[in-house]
Amino acid sequence: MPAGEPADYDDTADHHLLMPPPDRDEWGDRLRRATGRFVDDPPGAVDDACAVLDDLGERVAALLAERRDAYRATTREARTTEAAEGAGNTETERLRLTFRECRDLAERLLKL
Repeated sequence: MPAGEPADYDDTADHHLLMPPPDRDEWGDRLRRATGRFVDDPPGAVDDACAVLDDLGERVAALLAERRDAYRATTREARTTEAAEGAGNTETERLRLTFRECRDLAERLLKL
């Protein structure tokens, strides 16, 4: 499980996703409802889409903060282990994987 994912989220197939699939489905459903509303109530549909954007932005920010905190926790743990036991290949590999995940996520955000 990548750092920052909720404990009950099984990401074996979706490790690259920031948001668990059930959450993504919920946001998609809300957008589809807004789209369906447009013909009868364009202003209401725009309001609904804006609400989704606001809520989604808050959720993404929270998920990014969780991931960032988990990445930093990995670094703190590695420093503690290094100080107590000396640098080891296991910690270096764990840090390499954490760095790669953090970098990959940042690169994906830059493409938005």
